[in-house]
Amino acid sequence: SLGVNASYLASWAGSISWTHNFGPDAPLDDRDFASINISYAF
Repeated sequence: SLGVNASYLASWAGSISWTHNFGPDAPLDDRDFASINISYAF
């Protein structure tokens, strides 16, 4: 997994992450995914 988190002006926050399954197991090849999250707190 690889990810980055960020915040802006103490109200906005966000993250981007990516997960990749390594190894010779073919059944896991289709389980890679990306995620994006944005939030605002008031």
